Amino acid sequence: MRWTGGALPLLGGVLTLAAAIMPSCANCTDEGCGNLVTFHVAADLQPDVPYQVEACADGVCQSGTLQVSEAGEVNGQVADGLVLDPASDTIYLTPPEDADWEGTHLVTLTVRDDDAALVDHAGDLTFTRDQPNGPNCAPTCWEGEVTL
Repeated sequence: MRWTGGALPLLGGVLTLAAAIMPSCANCTDEGCGNLVTFHVAADLQPDVPYQVEACADGVCQSGTLQVSEAGEVNGQVADGLVLDPASDTIYLTPPEDADWEGTHLVTLTVRDDDAALVDHAGDLTFTRDQPNGPNCAPTCWEGEVTL
């Protein structure tokens, strides 16, 4: 194929237009992030009491027994995305990374001790998009907070 003088400027214009409309990651940083739902619990979680915790986002649940030790450390952190922070009475849920969390989603939290349910919450949550490396750069993560 032979290029003529008129075709090269046209090709250059097409490439320039494609570069302008395609996202560029040339200025991206390398910071990571993760999906997170933060539940601020209105209960004073006591040391050495085992709490049965179940937290869900759109029906995808994590559950386990979490306990605050006398030293204020967490015992029984669930490996698959459920953590209790005894210093702030906060429970963190890591929803699946492969789901689309844009818009409003149903989140639930149940916290029980041996006697009763201390927290039994179900409500809608609108997640906030987090792109720590820039608007055209991966990763995209979703975060939301619930105060009970």
